[in-house]
Amino acid sequence: MRDYSKKDFAGNVYIAGSFEGINVDFDPGAGTALKSTNGLQDLYIVKYTATGAFSWAITMGGTNTDVVKWHGCRFSGKCIYSWSFCKYDT
Repeated sequence: MRDYSKKDFAGNVYIAGSFEGINVDFDPGAGTALKSTNGLQDLYIVKYTATGAFSWAITMGGTNTDVVKWHGCRFSGKCIYSWSFCKYDT
């Protein structure tokens, strides 16, 4: 899996990727932003300010493996993401 990071015009940093586990903390500071997967791997998008402070984190995914495929920020400050939701039959 791969993590992607981009900066917007204001210097905010957006990181997107996949994670797995229960109560994963996306806030590197004293606070907590705990997220858990719904299945194997879920994708996340997290925003940090230009000074490195945590802003927010979102996660999404189902019971199978979900991954970010591409991530980019436009000059206008709007970020675009592409992901895939995978289902593997056994």
